[in-house]
Amino acid sequence: MVVHRAPALSRGEALELHRQALVIDSQQPPVTAGLLVSEEMSRALDKLVARGRTRSEAAPALEAMAARQIHSSPAARATYLDVWDRSGVTVACRTFASTGRISEAFECGFRRIAHGRAIIDALPDRMALIRTAADIERAHADGKHGVIVDFQDTIAFVDDSSQIQVFHDLGLRMVQLTYNRQNLVGDGCTENPQGVLTCGTAVKSRDG
Repeated sequence: MVVHRAPALSRGEALELHRQALVIDSQQPPVTAGLLVSEEMSRALDKLVARGRTRSEAAPALEAMAARQIHSSPAARATYLDVWDRSGVTVACRTFASTGRISEAFECGFRRIAHGRAIIDALPDRMALIRTAADIERAHADGKHGVIVDFQDTIAFVDDSSQIQVFHDLGLRMVQLTYNRQNLVGDGCTENPQGVLTCGTAVKSRDG
């Protein structure tokens, strides 16, 4: 027998609770990319599509344009922040790792973080780079939105563990060893047959 209970909160009360709560979105890729924040970006995307560019080919140009637009255009800043405000999310994780060839992975990861940091730096009164748990609480108390930099795999480190510290200094705080495809650490979840980790040594940054 199914028992139907009245909701404990009305829709308005639930939305208000969500608005007041500290909300963390653990996987929100478009947080510093994928948002069309201006008509200029929309026109640029139309041109790229007309030229037959794929999503992965168009993304770098649009990411760079978004950073420039948010720096220079009050309307673009308002559009970007409106998405955050309507979501009710306090802090979101953004995956900045490359999904392309390993030869380009370091440069791609570096570029993506640079664009993300440019957006955050353009909005110091509303946005914050999250490096610690205390930063999350501070962002909530200050009424800001925070971004956690993460990688979904280790491809951006290529075969040089010293790159871990480089990205840590840029703000990277979460790293998944592998994702869909095989990398130098181990097999991804879509590989068939499944293999194992190929790297048995954990490498920490100087901050742990």
